[in-house]
Amino acid sequence: MNNLYKHIDSNISIDQLFKKGEVKVIILDGHSNNVVLAEIPMYGRTEITTRDGQFTNLNYTSSHRIDI
Repeated sequence: MNNLYKHIDSNISIDQLFKKGEVKVIILDGHSNNVVLAEIPMYGRTEITTRDGQFTNLNYTSSHRIDI
């Protein structure tokens, strides 16, 4: 994951955000009128942090799958 998140134009079509085999999180921030597109780890957890109802941070906890 190179760019973990990026601000995108709110007028972009939802079809332009999709890539086969990827799962992403779209954050619609009504306080600042921003749209954020965030990648997620292959194995792990993504937490969206807010304060007073406003988006403030993304927290990632990632792990690795071990095949035995």
